[in-house]
Amino acid sequence: MPNPVIPLLRKGKRTVIVADDEYINRQILFEMLKEDYHVLLAEDGAEAYDIVQKNSKTISLILLDLIMLNMTGLELLDKLKSHEKLSRIPVIVLTANQDSEVASLNAGAVDFIPKPYPQPDVVRARVRRAIELSEDRQIISDTQYDVLTGLYTEESFYLYTELFDRYYYDLSADAVVLGINNFHIFNERYGDKGRSSFTNDG
Repeated sequence: MPNPVIPLLRKGKRTVIVADDEYINRQILFEMLKEDYHVLLAEDGAEAYDIVQKNSKTISLILLDLIMLNMTGLELLDKLKSHEKLSRIPVIVLTANQDSEVASLNAGAVDFIPKPYPQPDVVRARVRRAIELSEDRQIISDTQYDVLTGLYTEESFYLYTELFDRYYYDLSADAVVLGINNFHIFNERYGDKGRSSFTNDG
């Protein structure tokens, strides 16, 4: 059953970063996106990374040129992907080079927009779709884990065992599900350290 909350969440205005060392390119994308998004502009990868660090909870997407001074687009991609929270931010690469398209996708970019830029409707559609897919994945990921214990929920556990049986049917394995009643009492008494030692995620 579709989640009725998701359409409401998508009505909010998202924040995107445009990182390009060419002023005219930044302005073109700014004009394309300003009606639908809060657009932050960066002249190079280093400035973009600084903006991301200061606004990591609100950035929904980065539009990233590859060839820039101080920090290239690929260098910024590497830095983002090495950081657990920042790696969740989708990146669309801006490039006129097909070889760069492949390299950037392999480095973790979710899509690319060619230069010269296509029609504004095409750019906006790609931006919107990348953000929607990223948010859908995050919603799914967040519902996989129990808030109290940090472990997989029972539903997620059964889903993964089903997938294991489907794709690794030639391997034998045993799995056990344990239900712990009133675990919140343990958590309240011993705090995060006690919970971490019990669930082995510390």
